[in-house]
Amino acid sequence: MVHPDSTLIITINSFGVFIQSVYIAIFFVYTKKNKYKRSIALLLLVGAAFVAIIATITLLCFHTTASRTMLVGIICGIFLIFMYASPLSIVQYHVWKTKSVEFLPFWLCLAGFCNGICWFTYGFLKEFDPYIVIGNGVGALFGFIQLCLYCYYTPKAKGLYRAFA
Repeated sequence: MVHPDSTLIITINSFGVFIQSVYIAIFFVYTKKNKYKRSIALLLLVGAAFVAIIATITLLCFHTTASRTMLVGIICGIFLIFMYASPLSIVQYHVWKTKSVEFLPFWLCLAGFCNGICWFTYGFLKEFDPYIVIGNGVGALFGFIQLCLYCYYTPKAKGLYRAFA
């Protein structure tokens, strides 16, 4: 274990891994194309190898809780920002060019924003945790940007936006 007081984070992330595993298993069972199955299997293998490498490096090279927390916190923060920014990949190609939010999922943006706010707040509760605060603060900002884009490019919301502007 990287940090002795991380029961809540381990519990929540374990539940998330379980839900994501079920989702991947269902997709894997019902997909018809073998190239998707090979791609998923390869990505899972690479992901498992990456986790094993990070765990090995953390346990063998970093011997204090502070140094382990720093390494794992930085790596998780980077991937957390990538996760929160992923819906923004649609923005340049679809939202700005078409002036439509057809491909920007509202509920994903809202859930990302709310999740970022909740975890950002949690980072301040017990003891300040910069690795939780920074990644989720940036994530909440990305979620807010996505929601603003959604409101700006939604036809019904444009009238409401103009009424309050």
